[in-house]
Amino acid sequence: MRRWDSGKVSRNILLFSLPVFMAVLFLGCGCVEVGELQVESRTVGLEGAESTDVELEMTSGDMKISGGSEELLDAEFRYNVAEWKPAIEYIVRDGQGELSVRQPEARGGGSGARNEWNLFLNEELPMSLRAELESGNSTLSLDSSSLETLDLSVRNGNMKAEIAGNQQLLEKLKLKNSNGNVALSLPGNYPSMASVTIESVNGNIDAELVGSYASLNSLKLKLNSGTILSDLSGNWSTDADVEVSVNSGDITLTLPRDIGVYVDAVTPARVETDGFSREGSDYVNDAYGESDVTLRIKASSESGNIRLLLAD
Repeated sequence: MRRWDSGKVSRNILLFSLPVFMAVLFLGCGCVEVGELQVESRTVGLEGAESTDVELEMTSGDMKISGGSEELLDAEFRYNVAEWKPAIEYIVRDGQGELSVRQPEARGGGSGARNEWNLFLNEELPMSLRAELESGNSTLSLDSSSLETLDLSVRNGNMKAEIAGNQQLLEKLKLKNSNGNVALSLPGNYPSMASVTIESVNGNIDAELVGSYASLNSLKLKLNSGTILSDLSGNWSTDADVEVSVNSGDITLTLPRDIGVYVDAVTPARVETDGFSREGSDYVNDAYGESDVTLRIKASSESGNIRLLLAD
């Protein structure tokens, strides 16, 4: 009968298992090598598109989006991890363009890793824009564009969006964040905009709606932990329902004087007002019941203060 050397078998198993274990460990941590900084410029032509859907997906880095391209896209990419080279796909079907810019699923760049996208979009072509960033900072700046819908999300990092000028086609705007601050500025003209939604978990929300809104009838600001600071003193031409809620944190709202404002404020802490009167358990300004337009606001905080201010 053949006898097995248990010690030899154990050593063989160990020698076989070690490289397998190391390979699994390497793949599991997603380790990638940081190399020389690569700077790459790319341009995507219109190719006859009459409108387009744009999708941007980045795993880790900083994403800046602005206008000014005479083509569909002019982009500059800076990265020092070879696996992070962006993949760009663009097709046009019956006048409808579909543009995709994404970072391959390579993670764990480690110390010194850089990944920066500077994207310039066409502002005259009707466009729906969706951008997702898992970890990093996102900045959007557009002026007088033909944007139709906007959907931005960041999982870990800060988000800043300023959409100014004349936005004739913009109908729907949504910002979503998990951990980080969100800042939105809408100081322009938005005749078609119907809804604005900001949802965040941990961080602060700073929303500035000081432009002209002919159709905006739904505004939602939802936050789990942090502070909501919102200036809603713009020119509203239609009645709107506004929901502002935070589980743990304070709310400060700056509201218009010349249109009616009705606020249902719910908090176990303090409600501080300047220029508002009590109507039962709610608060109204002097224009309430007199103006043709009314903002119906429900503001709630489970553990923070609520401040209601009138714009100068």
